[in-house]
Amino acid sequence: MDEPSATPPEESNSSPAPTLAGATPPPTVRSDEEPRATAGQVAAVAGSVGLLVGFAAGLLVASTGSEGRYDALAQPAPVTGAASSVASAPVAGPASPPPSAPATEAPPVQATDSFHLDLRREDHRSLMVSGFHGVEGIDTDKPAVWSQGLTSTIALPLTPSEGDYRLTLTAGAFEPIAPLLVTLRLNGKRLDKVTIPAAPGNIEVAVPNQQLKAGKNELVLSYPRTARPVATIRGATDDRELAFNLFGLDLRPK
Repeated sequence: MDEPSATPPEESNSSPAPTLAGATPPPTVRSDEEPRATAGQVAAVAGSVGLLVGFAAGLLVASTGSEGRYDALAQPAPVTGAASSVASAPVAGPASPPPSAPATEAPPVQATDSFHLDLRREDHRSLMVSGFHGVEGIDTDKPAVWSQGLTSTIALPLTPSEGDYRLTLTAGAFEPIAPLLVTLRLNGKRLDKVTIPAAPGNIEVAVPNQQLKAGKNELVLSYPRTARPVATIRGATDDRELAFNLFGLDLRPK
């Protein structure tokens, strides 16, 4: 009886990689096994997770404090002992200026049947509504005030009596533009036109009774031009716009 012939094993097309003499071959990894982390890697991951859990717990505790918004993180630690007294001491800053005294208005001028302007009196200076610079020579017996711009307004308190009145201006025009033509209006109506010379003097104007009223009478003076001393007088430094210098005013029955 014939013996069955052994089938020769199939030859693999891939040849094993040559191995150097004396070298240890790499361990064989089975494809059906998952690679496993080492004990050191596991410990490192566990430590990181522990840190994250601790930080989250700290935030949770801080967020539920008495103020409700991360008070434990926002509020600094209390200072005690000697350092506490130093920390709580007020920091010295620049000294505050003393409070200014409240501004007081001059009492109104009592209206009578006549009015005389006295530039030394504060209540009279308050009647110069607009169009004037500051009063000069206020501590002398001849104070005066320069006009400012092309129009000046004065309020004249009065309780008119019967009959017409006389208005007297004591004034002198600014010399570079003298003589100066001045238009006067009283309570919104044209009163007169007068010429003011450079030398101070009295200028009289008749005032009809019907143009007056009880209370403050508004006198407006207007001029066609002004001049500046710095531009018209050699060596002058005054840059104001001037027309005339007023020394006095008087309004009384004829």
